[in-house]
Amino acid sequence: MQNTSLTFQLQQAYALIQAGQRIAALRILTPICRTYPNNASAWWLAAHALEDQNDVYHALQQVIRINPYYPNAANKLAHLEREMKRSQTATVPIPQPQSPTP
Repeated sequence: MQNTSLTFQLQQAYALIQAGQRIAALRILTPICRTYPNNASAWWLAAHALEDQNDVYHALQQVIRINPYYPNAANKLAHLEREMKRSQTATVPIPQPQSPTP
């Protein structure tokens, strides 16, 4: 059971994310995730406030660790994994055949 203050803070963070104010939302969510590391809702919101793919990935892993059935978490994580895999393959240079030197 969450206390009223925590619920209010999570609602504030959600409203900030909806308003595009991710940094402000993270100012609320970061201490919550540290203090309540098993709060799936805080990690879920953090995943939506973060921009770096690795950080989002970590947050989603936390959500699933806490609650493997958290709505949409597995789908979002799978989608992110596909994106990350695509971006890794896109940045790997393709070797070009070398012509023999005379």
